[in-house]
Amino acid sequence: MKTLRALTAVAGLLAAAAAFAVAKLDVGTKAPDLKVAKWVKGKEIKSFKKGNVYVVEFWATWCGPCKQSIPHLTELAAKYKGKVDFTGVSVWERQENPTDSSYFAKVDEFVKTMGPKMNYNVAVDGTDKFMAKNWMQAAGENGIPAAFIIDQDGDVAWIGHPMGDLDTTLQKVLDKKWDKNAFALARSTEKENEAKLQQNFKDLQLAVRAKDWDSAVAKGNEIKKINAAYASTVDVSIVMGALAVDEATGQKLAKEYSNGSLAKDPMALNQIAWFIVDDASKMKSPDFALAADLARKAVDAGGDKMPEVLDTYAVALSKNGQLDEAIAASEKAVALVNAAGAKYPDQMKKEIADRLASLKSKKKV
Repeated sequence: MKTLRALTAVAGLLAAAAAFAVAKLDVGTKAPDLKVAKWVKGKEIKSFKKGNVYVVEFWATWCGPCKQSIPHLTELAAKYKGKVDFTGVSVWERQENPTDSSYFAKVDEFVKTMGPKMNYNVAVDGTDKFMAKNWMQAAGENGIPAAFIIDQDGDVAWIGHPMGDLDTTLQKVLDKKWDKNAFALARSTEKENEAKLQQNFKDLQLAVRAKDWDSAVAKGNEIKKINAAYASTVDVSIVMGALAVDEATGQKLAKEYSNGSLAKDPMALNQIAWFIVDDASKMKSPDFALAADLARKAVDAGGDKMPEVLDTYAVALSKNGQLDEAIAASEKAVALVNAAGAKYPDQMKKEIADRLASLKSKKKV
């Protein structure tokens, strides 16, 4: 509940993509063929006809964000009916081995289950991974969902997240007011920055492992200059990395950052506090008083409306010997998560409720 798994998933996709070499695909270049293994729903598109506009979107049955974007694509397909052909191509499906095609049936079943919520053309990539290689990998796209607009000339006019600027860009393409060259330049700059960010994050991790804190902070500052949105992520990475390899330094940094750059960031403070109290972290000398202080600051910074923050606060208070206060915080967490309805998964609700029951049982003893 408390840990981040996205980086692991991205790393896996990057490793898979690196195994093949294909021609580069970018905005302004001719779109590759739609060479799929099977058309699951809708009409088969054999070629991109001049004068027509197309959207080719990539997804997978296991991809949560893809499932969220599917109804949006259905809405757009209805909105642009007769003007734009929409096709969703399933890629990166899980296999037992490279020749395993059993995922075809899984895609079939998924599409049937979605019914009218997935109302556009749907195809599945073959075991040769032609679509994954010649579209996604060739374009340097390492995450899904991802969408491509093919314009009236058969060129790739836009690449991006389907929940982003797909709608507004489509209208500009249809009106022939879209400047794909300007977008290509902007996208190239963005990709260069992404590469720099990726390298700097790698260097940051290496500096943390080497306990070279000056270098870690310097690399963190470089990341912030490229994209200020990563400021909190950088600071949390430094603190939690330090806690993992040098507990004394990590706890010192936790105090400094919690009073500085992270003072008003409840989720960042929550992550650090949870790392300290979580048995899975396997810290030799966790400072539970520090964890309780961090969690309290998270609550004060806005976490009083966040059940996950109050839950962490309850655990930290309990481990710090403040059982009555822990029960009070846990009761608030349970009330909030239950009042939120479907916003939070059932597993999270159960964990928080079980936590309260466990704390109350300690009180009885």
